[in-house]
Amino acid sequence: MTHALHGHGLQRRHLAGAALLLLAGCGGGNTEKDEDAVAPSLVITSDVPGDATGPFTVRFTFSAAVSNFAANRILLTNGALGGAALVKLSDTVYTLQVTPTANRQDVLTVEVPAGAFRDAGGTASSLVAYRFSQRIDTVVATNEPVLTITNSTAANIATGPVTFTFDFSVDVGDSFAAGDIEPDAGTLGSFTKVSATRYTVVLTLPAATSGLMTLTVRAGAFQSATGVPSQQTYTTAILFAIPV
Repeated sequence: MTHALHGHGLQRRHLAGAALLLLAGCGGGNTEKDEDAVAPSLVITSDVPGDATGPFTVRFTFSAAVSNFAANRILLTNGALGGAALVKLSDTVYTLQVTPTANRQDVLTVEVPAGAFRDAGGTASSLVAYRFSQRIDTVVATNEPVLTITNSTAANIATGPVTFTFDFSVDVGDSFAAGDIEPDAGTLGSFTKVSATRYTVVLTLPAATSGLMTLTVRAGAFQSATGVPSQQTYTTAILFAIPV
């Protein structure tokens, strides 16, 4: 459900699981370069509908092509940029992995300040700042197993089958299985238990396709050998461009 509050240049929209705040400067004058110019607008969303318990992906969708949007123009509170850089999916869509501050129950904010981007025609983003809020819960229970996910792609772009490695901080016994791994594209193949703390799986993506693939391991999917379950949801993302 979307609610709009109008008054003195302020709009507030509440989205499911998060909030998008558009802050517009007050005043009676025109804030655009000229009366007919249309500044690009921005919608910020995440791939986590509820509380984020680990790294998650933020998506920036612009109303027109932008040419100078970069990670250093994004401000974060209660979080940090993830391992991957800002990913350009198209002229109007970018994604970024964000890591919430550890051991905290709070709100992570992502802000793109006023004037932080321009469209292809050189129109500034006027005096509008865009802010997105995501609830986070990264409090770790005592002896909770922690997962680190890596992959075999070069430069984080897959052109063929990808091997994902799952490294656990403690012995998880046989509690982790292929069914606990959820890719949003492709097919899981060989699943191997390398040791009590390491597993691997091979993901094959469809031929003649490209895009962004996100892989998720949800909270509670595994537990330590002593019976302490995971409380965090883990996600990782890669770009892929599979030839025919």
